[in-house]
Amino acid sequence: MSEHDATSTWALITPVLVPLAAGLLGVLGTHLLLSPFLKYRRIKYAISYVLIFESGLIMSLKYSDAPKEHMRVLRRIRSLAVKLRLSRDPLLQALGLIPRDRILREASGRMFRIANRMYENNKPFDELYDDMREIGRLLRIDVGNIP
Repeated sequence: MSEHDATSTWALITPVLVPLAAGLLGVLGTHLLLSPFLKYRRIKYAISYVLIFESGLIMSLKYSDAPKEHMRVLRRIRSLAVKLRLSRDPLLQALGLIPRDRILREASGRMFRIANRMYENNKPFDELYDDMREIGRLLRIDVGNIP
């Protein structure tokens, strides 16, 4: 094969290989980085929403006054705590896009503690406020106006 034939072969293959390689990198980037990052962001949004929207129920009512509503909210908080804990991604953590495992575990644990405290008729408000504030700090989210 002559040098001219090799050059013309690369001239024919290059327009096909470059878009294929770019497409492959795009798919890998989307699958490995963007998708897990967006999933984590949706979980953070949901946590912020529940802690703000349901704060009246979390903080004020006795469990015995509204057991169905309490069960709905505490199930939602527990579900989000589990999703947060499972949202770990070593690549995104190495890039600093999501918090380290310790932070995810601590925020998740505080969410479980909030859910468990919702069963109580005499809720420890100071602990609930502290947990909500700390979740907001750890995840860098808005959790509403907490005294």
